[in-house]
Amino acid sequence: MIFGQTTLIDHGIRPRNGAKPAPVSPFAISRRDLLGGVGGLLATAMLSAKARAAAPAAKRLTAGTRVLEVNGRAARVFGLTGPEGRPGLRLSPGERFRVELANETGARTLVHWHGQLPPWKQDGFPWPQTPPIANGTMESYDYAPIPGTLLDAFASRHAGTKSFDRAAHRRG
Repeated sequence: MIFGQTTLIDHGIRPRNGAKPAPVSPFAISRRDLLGGVGGLLATAMLSAKARAAAPAAKRLTAGTRVLEVNGRAARVFGLTGPEGRPGLRLSPGERFRVELANETGARTLVHWHGQLPPWKQDGFPWPQTPPIANGTMESYDYAPIPGTLLDAFASRHAGTKSFDRAAHRRG
């Protein structure tokens, strides 16, 4: 883009028949600049669409209940089951934490990801802007996790009690 008052001679264009050079508007743009800008916009749009298409699908976690033996007695606890049917979730190094959490606990619930720094609305703290996840609904999480062991603490209020089930998983 050309800024300031210039003439065509300043840009290597000589007038014919000895005419005086015409001033160029301060907001003039050359055809080359225009085509370069349009080409850059198109390339950016195509690359961002390709990056969105290449993004892996979200992993599904299911919040539910299970029975564990505690001191020889059965105890119902809350837990997170990953896409492979095992407790918790495994991520490869550098993989984004892109999760769809299905609440199948029979109660409202919150999930807080200990040791992580997700966006505040995904942190699992009971702010008015982040109400508990209703039973039978899904909540999306998407952030870059801090490498290392991921600990989750799962808290659900059910019949006036609070239970925690923790799982730590690391791959690589």
